[in-house]
Amino acid sequence: MGQNIQAKASDARSLATYKDAGALLEESARIRAHLDEQGKVIAALLEQVRDLKPQVSQKSK
Repeated sequence: MGQNIQAKASDARSLATYKDAGALLEESARIRAHLDEQGKVIAALLEQVRDLKPQVSQKSK
């Protein structure tokens, strides 16, 4: 009897751990996608700054 109770508790803990791991994996995927998009925006901004640099250099002379 006691072993059944312990087994059920162990199964519940295992299921909770599995669900937590799944949630962490999903959140990691969302964070990765966000960082990828953010990286694209930063790269585009950097390109714009590089394009403006010669213009700024000429005006400061």
